[in-house]
Amino acid sequence: MWLLPLLAAGVLFQEGRSRAAEADKPTATFVGHTNVVSAVLFTRSATHLISASHDGTIRIWDLDTAKELTVLKGHKGPVNALALTPNGKTLASAGNDRTVRLWDLTTNKEVATLEGHTKTVESVAIAPDGRTLASGAGNDDFGGTVILWDISTQKKKAGIQAHNDPMTGLAFSADGKLLASSSGGLSSSGKVVVTEAATGKQVGAFKVRDEPIRAVAFSPDSKTLAAGTEEGKVRLWDVTTGKELRTLKAYFIVNAIAFSPDGKVLASGGVDMALNQWEVSTGKALRSGKGHTLAVMAVSFSPDGKTLATGSMDKKIMLWRAGTDK
Repeated sequence: MWLLPLLAAGVLFQEGRSRAAEADKPTATFVGHTNVVSAVLFTRSATHLISASHDGTIRIWDLDTAKELTVLKGHKGPVNALALTPNGKTLASAGNDRTVRLWDLTTNKEVATLEGHTKTVESVAIAPDGRTLASGAGNDDFGGTVILWDISTQKKKAGIQAHNDPMTGLAFSADGKLLASSSGGLSSSGKVVVTEAATGKQVGAFKVRDEPIRAVAFSPDSKTLAAGTEEGKVRLWDVTTGKELRTLKAYFIVNAIAFSPDGKVLASGGVDMALNQWEVSTGKALRSGKGHTLAVMAVSFSPDGKTLATGSMDKKIMLWRAGTDK
């Protein structure tokens, strides 16, 4: 359908750094993990927060009190990513032990272990219909590999081999038709491959020369694809035409990105230890949050779009005001 030409890499330290008009402090801090917090997400009811860590645990927190309620243990080593089914009842986690694990959140028990990758599983995503799970390995035997799983049967549906470098991110489009996967090794070019979610057939690719990609996300209307890079940028592309719409400059390595539920705001976190937020339509910097003492590794919006959660290498989780919300 389309293939975006190679784009010239940016320079990490340069003029034009995006500076938000407001500097925020966190509204709450969650403490309990003993290693890097690699993933955070809100429950569908927005009453709890779920986090994953390199300490090998998944933790569930009360959102109002910031108190730890439950610790889920099963992975043998760091947990790298989380995804939640649309009904909020099943949680998927990906780990260094090469597995994806499914958890029943009504009982907080592990219900399945999905095995198939030969290397660390770095990313996981669940389709909007809740039937398909995608997992991405850091660097399987033949490069970064995506496996599609049937959640109800816990069986492998298909494998996608589209990357020569380690996988770094996965995202389904909100309409469920497309799956985006990102990759980028040390000192290599970055790549986002877009495939049909149902068949795994590649329909497009975005390549960025000398700019490894660390995170990928679709806008809620499925029309825009965003990628966070090691050159401190968030690149936005039109999914249909492959045209680059704009580049947001975060200045330092971007580890995580997320669109607000209404698609109007994009948030990113990275090595600058800050939470940066932009207006998607204009690229205008809205605000920047300061509170973490090490790199931000995870970013997530609450279902109502008014709150953001971040996870960091400093072992902490923080909550922030989102967008223009006061």
